[in-house]
Amino acid sequence: MPQRTTSPNQYLRVDPYDPNLAALQRQFLSSLQNKTPDVLANLRDTVLPVYQGAVGADSMTLATQLFYPRLVHSRKAGAIRLQEALHEWGRRWHLDDSLDDWLFKKAYLTLWWWSTHPEEAAKRPGRLRWHPGPIKRSPVPPDARRRTRVVGRQVMTELVLLPTRPFFYEHRGWTPLSQITRKEARDAIIEDVKHKLDAYLQRVVDEGYDQGQLDLPIKANPDRFDWLAWHQADELSPKMIVNNHRPTNLEGDRLSVSGVRDAIARAAFEIGLRPMAAKRGRPRITTRK
Repeated sequence: MPQRTTSPNQYLRVDPYDPNLAALQRQFLSSLQNKTPDVLANLRDTVLPVYQGAVGADSMTLATQLFYPRLVHSRKAGAIRLQEALHEWGRRWHLDDSLDDWLFKKAYLTLWWWSTHPEEAAKRPGRLRWHPGPIKRSPVPPDARRRTRVVGRQVMTELVLLPTRPFFYEHRGWTPLSQITRKEARDAIIEDVKHKLDAYLQRVVDEGYDQGQLDLPIKANPDRFDWLAWHQADELSPKMIVNNHRPTNLEGDRLSVSGVRDAIARAAFEIGLRPMAAKRGRPRITTRK
């Protein structure tokens, strides 16, 4: 079976119907919220006033207030300022390059939530929360997978319809003159169908792996999203994460710098986020309140 590969210049394929995708993205949002609380604090302090000003000045409809794509296509002055403020926030924390803008959509919905629930926006850093609702996704056919690849500087997305193979079953049959009863024949046929159906389904899955249509299931440490949050928002290098936080694998063994680097890259690709490029010099110093 082909092995999963990662590269700083590509995203892993993201299946919008994968039940694990939303859970993985929620894990990263939780890591940002709990491990790097300055991210949400900065969103509130710098972008929320612009959001409230745009809503008031432009009389934005509720749909525009709720849905990020509506904001992107708005040409009103307040909406343009809001787009700029939101992208400046994303650039500061290296969150501005996510597949399908899912992080901006979540941030935008959080701004609406804070503006309609001021008690949430008034919480101190470390207590601020993302909007608790799910991220809206564009519908695609249920028999399709969305495949992404990078060509130059462009992230290309395409739908790939998975071919289906028919399942045929044939049995030699039964006659009342045989030596087994009708019930025994029925039980034997049902057991034979189950066995051949299981073999067919496993063969289809194996072919999906061999042809690269399915990603191999790999056990991974959930702490990788904490490491990704520190790497993106606090600009901690894998070496600093190893020295400061002593990360371990699922078996409890200390991870090397390369192990943490690989885990960060994998976590970023799993959720559709381009990882921050390595920087020279000292990391950003953030203040925890």
